[in-house]
Amino acid sequence: MKVQILQLDAHEDLASARDKLAWAQAQRVVLVWPDRARVLRKRLDLVLIRRQAARQGCELGLVTRDPVVLEHAAEHNLPPRPTAQLRRRTR
Repeated sequence: MKVQILQLDAHEDLASARDKLAWAQAQRVVLVWPDRARVLRKRLDLVLIRRQAARQGCELGLVTRDPVVLEHAAEHNLPPRPTAQLRRRTR
């Protein structure tokens, strides 16, 4: 199954992240948060991103070290993906 990796930028907002997701053409999409940036940290942000992925029929995964995002992701059963696991799956 093809995996598409979408790198979020430090200046990303919800609208631009959803727009990136809308252009994804894979059945699995992984959103990668930038290091030390505080983007998309609200619970509602993840809910809306997850809905966008569901509308497109794609599976969504997250790569982040942000504890707030990880906490919200766990509440909504969004699987965080360690970077080593991500590297293996894309080869």
